[in-house]
Amino acid sequence: MQSRSLPNQKPRLGGVFSFLSPEDRAMPRQGEDMKMPDKNPDQWAQVLAWIAAHREGGGYAATAALMALLRSAYVGRDGWTRRLIDASMCALAAYFIKDCLAAIGWDATYASLGSMFIGYAGVDYFGNLLRRIVNNRTGSPKQE
Repeated sequence: MQSRSLPNQKPRLGGVFSFLSPEDRAMPRQGEDMKMPDKNPDQWAQVLAWIAAHREGGGYAATAALMALLRSAYVGRDGWTRRLIDASMCALAAYFIKDCLAAIGWDATYASLGSMFIGYAGVDYFGNLLRRIVNNRTGSPKQE
């Protein structure tokens, strides 16, 4: 599809930046100031405030990820890609452990112990456990 142009105009190229005029698309010349589009001096303060607000869940996630990495390194049968994916999935599950314990009525002080258990057991254990529960409830044959 070609763009239409007037006889006195050069044809404009389409694409992502077609809304910009050719003057706007040009790189600044040497000596011209390059201006930042959005300056927000509070950005790092906001990031640090978010980290401080989510420190507890992040600690549980880091504990589970570290434990999963240590377990997989000790066993030594998986490559680093699978180890990192397993650690990430364990961290994601452990991030919400305090809320899960509160939902089932258990004391939230067991959250750090639970995050270590999640990392040690790994996602393969929990996946197999869920498959067995679903198979028992639905009457499906056992899968290996």
